[in-house]
Amino acid sequence: MFHRLVAASIAVPKIEDALPAYTEGLGLKLMAMNPGRRGYGLRLAALGDGESSFLELLDSPEDGPVGRFLARNGPGVYQLRLESENLYETVLQLQENGVEIVFGQPVGGGPRYTEATPDIELAFIHPRASSGVLIELVRKKS
Repeated sequence: MFHRLVAASIAVPKIEDALPAYTEGLGLKLMAMNPGRRGYGLRLAALGDGESSFLELLDSPEDGPVGRFLARNGPGVYQLRLESENLYETVLQLQENGVEIVFGQPVGGGPRYTEATPDIELAFIHPRASSGVLIELVRKKS
């Protein structure tokens, strides 16, 4: 179903305050820092080994999804991103297994997602189905 963990995302109140623990403390490299591509006022700091990023720090306004997560839970693991070679089949299998999917079909559709992420298809496992962690499922388009 899945063939790799693409990234783990950690929700923090403010990226600038959390960054030194990851760069100075853990020795990770800041690879990029930018607004999230999907809106919500999200900001993202991509961290990695200098060649590839695998950890993201996220912050957002209080009314965004990350802000609401922080209000409920405090800082912590917000999302895992898993890659699948056949997202449609993966989603079908998960639904057959009783896993709650936020989008029942992979979305590369809908204006927000098509414009922001035209190179991937997306689906999400609801946090209720995965111990409070949002799981994003992706398939890169060829």
